Amino acid sequence: MKLKLTSALLIIGLMTTSLLVAQVVTFRSGIFLHHSTGGNIWGPNGSNTSVPEEITAYNTAHGFSGTDLVSLDESWFPVSLDNEWSTWHEIFEQTAPENLCTLCNTNPIIMIKSCFPSSNIYEVGQPSDTLNPTYKSVVNYKWHWRHILNVMKTHLNHFFVIWTNAPLVYNDTDPTQAMLSHQFCKWAKDTLAQGLDPVFGAFPPNVYVFDYFHKVANAQGFLNPLYAVSSWDSHPNATATQLVAPQLVNESFDASLDYEFLVSLKSIDGILYYDNSQLTPIVNRKVYLILGCCNKVDSTYTDADGHFIFQDIDPGNYIVKPVDDEEWGGVNADDALALLKHFVGFITLTGLREIAGNLDDNHFINSIDAMMAAKRYVGLISTFPIGNWSYESCPVELSGDANITVSIKSICNGDVNGSFIP
Repeated sequence: MKLKLTSALLIIGLMTTSLLVAQVVTFRSGIFLHHSTGGNIWGPNGSNTSVPEEITAYNTAHGFSGTDLVSLDESWFPVSLDNEWSTWHEIFEQTAPENLCTLCNTNPIIMIKSCFPSSNIYEVGQPSDTLNPTYKSVVNYKWHWRHILNVMKTHLNHFFVIWTNAPLVYNDTDPTQAMLSHQFCKWAKDTLAQGLDPVFGAFPPNVYVFDYFHKVANAQGFLNPLYAVSSWDSHPNATATQLVAPQLVNESFDASLDYEFLVSLKSIDGILYYDNSQLTPIVNRKVYLILGCCNKVDSTYTDADGHFIFQDIDPGNYIVKPVDDEEWGGVNADDALALLKHFVGFITLTGLREIAGNLDDNHFINSIDAMMAAKRYVGLISTFPIGNWSYESCPVELSGDANITVSIKSICNGDVNGSFIP
């Protein structure tokens, strides 16, 4: 949740809300959107299992109960359209008569598939195929999937499972089409889903590719007769249900729970700025994350807006501490006079500026500190016992479901009037 703060007003806003708590997100329930092939796999379909029964077994095996239980509903969807990849492309880009909005509102997990007609692929194709989106070529199928995933990856509050094609029996297709479907599905699982597709790039963490095709197809790309209703019917039979249902449940929920864990990892995000009237961001400053009193577990640098972030952090008690050996400046005769005025009670320095005035590091400000400021201003000394910079103390307790946002003021020691602009 990187913050890009470019004005003092936004920094003030961040100061007023020092801790932000992220909503707990779980990915344990959803809906399977399918037509006839998916319905057969849902089961029982004449087998001695079904997806609901496998979900019960999954919950038992993992010791889940109450709100930890995983669950999945199912629905015939699209209701009045086919479920070819071209149709899913339109649904996800909201150009089809049907959409997912209502279903998405109540289902963190969305599982989609096409039926076996998608395996009637005519040719590898060429880029111009996209002018005819319903034309079944490998090029078009890849184009559809990339667009579908481009939408999925923007909805990080959902987890998506997308099936590869359903293969056809020998009598419903030909060897060329069967191998083209094999090639497309192999690309989807072994190239695209591994982040190796040069067009799409990194694969989104909230999507899982369930490779149904290669679970039930033979080496030639046809639906294995062992898993077909008949030699003329490409629907999966009871044996296919028996094979696929447990794999579907285990792979899908393993992946969704991995994503749930990923989004539950904690972060500490913040801004480092100077204690002057402009609240100037401190750029390229090293910041340490310290566990307990002294164990430096991570470090990073502030960006051009003074922003920094530590990610994927285990719960614990931390201190966020910038380094104090950077370029110093800002001290002049006015600061020396302000230190004397504070010492005699004419003015009162408070907070970070009071800390920055204790130049000899003896816990209170007196005439010695004023003299040290004057000497450094004219070059008679080059350091202070207290060091060059002071920062607000920033202890952080990272626990539960909270991500933490902090703001840290900084100042050059001796610059008690905050005149420096780093």
